[in-house]
Amino acid sequence: MRKIRVFSGGSAPGDDRQSGPAPSYVSLDYRAQEGFLYRIARDDEAETPLLKKVLAAKLGVGGDSAIVSAFGGRRIVREPVPIAKDEPLKLELQHFIACIREKQAPMVSGESAKRALDLALEITRLIQTRPLHSQEG
Repeated sequence: MRKIRVFSGGSAPGDDRQSGPAPSYVSLDYRAQEGFLYRIARDDEAETPLLKKVLAAKLGVGGDSAIVSAFGGRRIVREPVPIAKDEPLKLELQHFIACIREKQAPMVSGESAKRALDLALEITRLIQTRPLHSQEG
């Protein structure tokens, strides 16, 4: 899988029916090793000025938000998710070797990894055995 999107409920700014964070979603691209958070802009919120974007890019810090869409009086803001770009397998192997050398527990136990693998295999099995469209009638 290359991309994943995670949606979060909530109330839109100015919506009195619910309290809590505004609806948003995170889009992660594993191949490109980048991610973005999309959310509804606050009424007083403006796009990050160009100078701040340039400085943030030079310093390698956040601060790069952009209004990417406007509809029905609401604006959608896109913010980058900070991700350290590196080769995932290399990082896993480095962590594994460090755990052995320093006699530390890994971030993910063998039991947790096995459960995750079992779940992934079960999902794959269900996808392969379930018809794409059911035609009743």
